[in-house]
Amino acid sequence: MQAKVCGLTTSEQVKTCVSHGANFCGFILNYKKSHRFINYETAEQLTQIDRQNTFYVGVLVNPSEKELKKFSKLNLDYFQIYGDYTEEKVREIKKNYKKKIIISLQIK
Repeated sequence: MQAKVCGLTTSEQVKTCVSHGANFCGFILNYKKSHRFINYETAEQLTQIDRQNTFYVGVLVNPSEKELKKFSKLNLDYFQIYGDYTEEKVREIKKNYKKKIIISLQIK
């Protein structure tokens, strides 16, 4: 089993997750409605923390090309994308921004 802790907002939270062996640390990057949203500067700082064996994930909701380009500059291993994307579009994002992709499905 793997563990992903999402919505991290402080260096203390990230360091705790990394030191306890979390597989993934997630950061809410473009969804300002979330109380766990962090701005770019905070994301930049948090993704510079020594990750050891943990992967960093940028969580994006319906990201624009401008946002994808901007957030691809962060020290992230994955983009976790919420939205309606075709398989072709996902492959294009992966190729263009050199990130592994996690697609989130919302079930209603």
